[in-house]
Amino acid sequence: MKRKAVIMLMLAAVLTFGGCGKSEEAPSGDEPKEETASEEKTSEESASGEASEEDVLAYITDTDENTVLVDARVADAYQGWALDGAEKGGHFENAVNISAQWLDCEYESNEKENKTREESIQKELDANAMTAEKSYIIYDTNGKDAAAVKGYLEKNGYKNISTFNAADLINSGSQTLVSYANYNMYMPAEIVKNIADHVVDGAELGDQAADIVKDAPIVLLDVSWGDETNNEETGSGYEDGHVPGTVHVNTDEYETPKVYVEEKDEDYRSEWRLIPDEELIALAEAKGVTKDSCVVIVGYEPMATTRMAIILKYLGCENVHVMSEGLVGWNAKGYEMQSGIIKPEKVSFGADKPQNPDLIDTIDEAEDKLANDSNFQLIDTRTIEEWNGEDSGYSYHDLMGRIDGTIHSESGIGYSSSMYYYRNPDKSMRSKEILEAMWKDQGIDTGKHMSFFCGSGWRAAEEAWDAMMIGYADVSLYSDGWIGWSNEGHPYIDKDGKTVHYDKEQNKVVPVE
Repeated sequence: MKRKAVIMLMLAAVLTFGGCGKSEEAPSGDEPKEETASEEKTSEESASGEASEEDVLAYITDTDENTVLVDARVADAYQGWALDGAEKGGHFENAVNISAQWLDCEYESNEKENKTREESIQKELDANAMTAEKSYIIYDTNGKDAAAVKGYLEKNGYKNISTFNAADLINSGSQTLVSYANYNMYMPAEIVKNIADHVVDGAELGDQAADIVKDAPIVLLDVSWGDETNNEETGSGYEDGHVPGTVHVNTDEYETPKVYVEEKDEDYRSEWRLIPDEELIALAEAKGVTKDSCVVIVGYEPMATTRMAIILKYLGCENVHVMSEGLVGWNAKGYEMQSGIIKPEKVSFGADKPQNPDLIDTIDEAEDKLANDSNFQLIDTRTIEEWNGEDSGYSYHDLMGRIDGTIHSESGIGYSSSMYYYRNPDKSMRSKEILEAMWKDQGIDTGKHMSFFCGSGWRAAEEAWDAMMIGYADVSLYSDGWIGWSNEGHPYIDKDGKTVHYDKEQNKVVPVE
C-alpha cells in the first residue's frame, strides 16, 4: 500500500549523521578598519579574516554584484526567529542564507533522487550566484557558524572571505532586519522544546513562545504514517521515541485508502483522498484540538506535518505551527525524546464545518476555476517524468499525463517524495528569494491565486505552506491531485500530446471526442 511504500523509500534513503556542533571559534571582529574603498576592504578582510561593523554596514546597502553578505545561521533565524544570542529575528538586507547546520547535520537523499550533501549545498550556492571569484562577509551570532561556513567555502576554492559576529549589531537595534511575513508558521526546535517543557513539566514560556501561545490551550501533535506502536509492519515508532508531550496522528487517519478499481491486486489504481469534512472535525476532536487551540505539529516528514497543518487551518484552527526541518533540527540540538503513548482527551472542536473552505479546492472547483477564472493558477508540483506522462509516480496508480492549462513547478527529482527543489539540505524551507525566483522562471505569477497540487496532496501541502509562510495569502491546496483527477475521468494530456480520459466502465483510457 501507499504508506508502506513511502516508509520503504525512507528506509532506503542515504543517511549521513553528524553532531552539528561547531568547534571552531570565529574571530571577534572588534577592530575597525580605516579603508573605505571596496577594493581595499577586500584585501584587508582577506588578510585578517575579520570584518568590522563598518564593513558589514557598507555591504548591507552595497549592490556590487561581486560582494556577498552571507548569514550562516539556521534558516529559522534568517527567516525571523530570534535565536542563538540574537534579541531580534531576521536577516540583514541583501544577505543570503548558507547555514552551518547544513554542513554536518543529518542528511537524507533517496537513491532515486541520488543527490549528495555537497550537491545539495552547491544548489544553494548556485541559486545565490556565489562563485569563488567574489568576496564574502559571513556573519553569525554565536561565534562559530560563520567560521564553519568559511572553512567549507575555502575548501571549495573560495578565497576572499571574512567573518563577523553580528550579535552586538543586531541587539543594538540600530539596524533593521528583514523577516518573512508569517515566519512563525515554521517553528524552530528551540521554541518547540520550550513549549514541550511547558506542557510536560510546567516550565516558563520564553517571550517568543508566549507571544504565540497567549492564553490558548496547547496541543502538540506527532504526525507520521503508522500507528503508535513500534511494530515493524504497521508502527510509526512513536511508542519508542517522540517529542515530549506529543499526541500521535497516523496519516491514515486523515486520508483513508480506497481501491478505485478492484483488479489485478490490492494496490491497483488506489487513491488516498482526505476523509470527509465531518470526519476531519471528529479527528481533530479525538486528538484534543479545538479551533481556539495553539497547535504545534512535529514529525520526521514535513510533507505529512504540513498536510495536517493545512487540514487544521481549513477546519478553522488558526494558531497552527509546524516544526521546521522535520526532526533534523531537534536531533542537531541533542534534545531527548520521550517514550510511551500519550492518550488525548476528546474535546469539542467548536465548529461543525470548515471555517476556511477556500483553503482546500475540490476537483470540481479546480476544474471550474482553471477553465473560467483568469486569476486562478493550478500548479503541478510533480516530477518532470510525471508531467511528461512517462511515469505515474506511484506503484498503485497507472494513469499518466498532465492536466491541460496547469503550470509545472516540480518539487523534486526522481520519485514522488522528493522535495529537492523546495528544501535546504537540513529539510528547512529554501529562502523566499530563491523560491520566488524559481516560480518566476517557471511562469508562475505570484500576484494571482496559486493552487498547488501533486499526486495525492503531500508534496503540494508543503509547498502551499511555504507560500503562505513567506506572505502569500491567495493560496490553496488542490488536495485530490492528479490521482483523483485522472481516476474520475477528467480529460488530460498523455505522453503523446493527445487529449484522453479514463473510462471506468471500459476500464481503459480513451480519446476525448
